[in-house]
Amino acid sequence: MWGIPAGKVNAGETPLIAIRRELKEETGLIVLEKDFKYLGMVYVRYPEFDFTFYMYKTIIAKEVKILINKGEHKDFVWANSVEANQLNLMEDLEECIQQFCWVKDTVISTVGY
Repeated sequence: MWGIPAGKVNAGETPLIAIRRELKEETGLIVLEKDFKYLGMVYVRYPEFDFTFYMYKTIIAKEVKILINKGEHKDFVWANSVEANQLNLMEDLEECIQQFCWVKDTVISTVGY
């Protein structure tokens, strides 16, 4: 299943600090706080639990080397919102993409909480 860089907010972290950490851990990308734009939240409710996606975007101005964390991922692909919705996405990710992803050269990332 395909997803986007994401993870839980650790104790003492803000969602922004968490997404910077997760993006670096999962892709090797280091993005400054000032280079993120907060887009909003998506709430997800299941019978067993609830969580929130905190949605951010950042522009990657040039092609960069992605260093996949093989302990968490098998591969990566750059995709715009149309292309991403053709992938076998993790549950609830399609809603996040539909609400917030509209620019081809934008990296969108979520943090579950």
